[in-house]
Amino acid sequence: MNDVAPLMVGERILLKEHKLDLLISLLLLLLPLIFFWPVTLGGKTLLPVDNLFTFEPWASFADEWGVSIPHNELLSDLILENYVWKGFIVQAIHNRQIPLWNPYLFAGLPFLAAGQHSALYPLSILFYILPLARAYGYFTALQFSLAGLFMFIYCRVLGVNRFGALIAGITYMLSAFFVVSVVFTMIIAAAAWLPLLLTMIEIVVRKQEEKGPVAYSPIPYIAVGAVALGFQLLAGHVEISLYVLLVMGFYALGRLAILWWRQRRWPVVFRLASWLVVMVVLGLGLGAVQFIPLYEVARLNFRQGSVPYSQVVSWAFPPRRLLAFLVPDFFGNPSHHSYLDVFTGRTVHLALNAYGQLNPNGPHSTDWGVKNYVEGGSYLGLLPLLLVAVAVISHLRRHQRNSAD
Repeated sequence: MNDVAPLMVGERILLKEHKLDLLISLLLLLLPLIFFWPVTLGGKTLLPVDNLFTFEPWASFADEWGVSIPHNELLSDLILENYVWKGFIVQAIHNRQIPLWNPYLFAGLPFLAAGQHSALYPLSILFYILPLARAYGYFTALQFSLAGLFMFIYCRVLGVNRFGALIAGITYMLSAFFVVSVVFTMIIAAAAWLPLLLTMIEIVVRKQEEKGPVAYSPIPYIAVGAVALGFQLLAGHVEISLYVLLVMGFYALGRLAILWWRQRRWPVVFRLASWLVVMVVLGLGLGAVQFIPLYEVARLNFRQGSVPYSQVVSWAFPPRRLLAFLVPDFFGNPSHHSYLDVFTGRTVHLALNAYGQLNPNGPHSTDWGVKNYVEGGSYLGLLPLLLVAVAVISHLRRHQRNSAD
């Protein structure tokens, strides 16, 4: 009896911990649903229909419908492109056809190969079973939920406590990058899988650290990572896929370097590196049905080589945009059609800047050649930034105490 009692207590504690993790996971799944309540259960849609009235033939009926200016003119891609793509896919499914070719633009052009429509992304099934106007809200909420959940899991694997991991999950999924990218469903879908991929790399290396020189089979984690990478590639945004692969590569190199430093065993490092390469190769294989045709189309695109490298580099994130990490609306907000001049206390229309100069990009644009609000979205939130400061200060104090001892 004395041996059984501690075991039963341990099982109860473990069960309680699993329940807490499940409750937090449920919270992370439900939070985006609440955040997007108006466009999921509230009867509204994410589609910025008012933006159509800035283009003909809808512009001719703007006064009749009482539409003056779009609430946010940067959202037009969602209604002008993505909605049309999804409608074309749904029509093809209804006609029992594979949407290989789009005959409605110019003399026609490849459709399925282009990728940004996310037609092959498994979670795009929401667009095929729900009314499109409703599907965008649920799809976006689901991607946010996955992003938060995967970040929570990643942090727990790193050893972060539940509260810290919860904050990290909420921070990631509700960061400015995700929020301003809801207009690009393929971007949020592609970015959501990064924490899970890093989790698989971390588990593969961490288990080897725990086992010392003893070899083990990481096949289950390699398989999960391969499937996650395949999903990420099928989301259809090649730039995010490139960023994800780069982050994975640097992260894996860093963890393998730490493993070598701790164990000084090159065969172990090479074996794990080989397994991680297998994971990437399998993931690329799963996503090849999309990125190989995309590569073929891109090679034949008339825009290839249309701009020099120097011009491409000029589009990079400018250093002054780092201010948006602290003050997200420092360069303006496209949904606000005016701004407060803090020096005079006057509300100034976006048609003019502080010097009284006309806005060359239009009377309602916040784009002053610094990156627009969507492209430059990088704000994390006040609480995460405060917690970062607390963590740094705590680490420095702990280091000082250890040095003193």
